[in-house]
Amino acid sequence: MLVGEIRDQETANIAIESALTGHLVLSTLHTNDAPSSISRLIEMGVEPFLVGSALDAVLAQRLARRLCNQCKEPYTPTAEALRGSGFPMESLDEGSTLYRAKGCNHCSNTGYRGRLAIHELMIVTEEIELLAVERAATEQLTKAAIAAGMQTLRHDGMAKVAMGLTSIEEIMRVVI
Repeated sequence: MLVGEIRDQETANIAIESALTGHLVLSTLHTNDAPSSISRLIEMGVEPFLVGSALDAVLAQRLARRLCNQCKEPYTPTAEALRGSGFPMESLDEGSTLYRAKGCNHCSNTGYRGRLAIHELMIVTEEIELLAVERAATEQLTKAAIAAGMQTLRHDGMAKVAMGLTSIEEIMRVVI
């Protein structure tokens, strides 16, 4: 079952009840990240025990601009700049090269051409289900999801920076 967007309590309840009766329900819900979706559904008036039982997984996504392959400029960032952006230092080797936007005729002097997706997949574990029932804060849900193996939007974005697909500045712009 596809629900275009969950915006109100009635739509949320229909989607949750359908999921509980065994239907695969796919929908959109506007939140900042995957763990926030649990809090958002509860705020809409869905009973917390139903939210925890109905959800299997939540995927958060953002689109980031892709660096232009014609003009992306290599540089070696300073350690302070990397720390300031929250870049995971363990993902870079000593003296690694990152890329930044420069601009050319091919990309209309923006330094970017095309888009790429940044993802965060939260699998709803028993612990996350229990936290939903307890109406836990989003921060607690996030910690539990990360402990269960979730990679955050920022971490996925920074991995794409390390691959040379986008820039640190672009990830900082699109990920809160």
